[in-house]
Amino acid sequence: MASYKPENQQVRNHSAVGVFQKFITFKKKRVRTRTLEKYYGLVTWLEEFYGRRPANADDAEDFIQWLLENLEPVTAKERLGLLSAAWTWGIQKELVSEN
Repeated sequence: MASYKPENQQVRNHSAVGVFQKFITFKKKRVRTRTLEKYYGLVTWLEEFYGRRPANADDAEDFIQWLLENLEPVTAKERLGLLSAAWTWGIQKELVSEN
């Protein structure tokens, strides 16, 4: 698909927090309240780790390790699954350029 885009059209790399907040807005009417609570909880972790800086592949490994050190493994895995879904959505919406 990228080959069909004009050269001057670039995918923007938003902050990790920004992408996830946009994903929450998208999902608000599609998920249960308890799921939204998990999303908002993950925003807190993202804000603490990333602040407002764009996420990159190098930071991703550090974030995963940091999350595993600070949450129970099952909870960290669940949160990473939510983040993966948000990132896939962000790529489709051209908010970020890599997974």
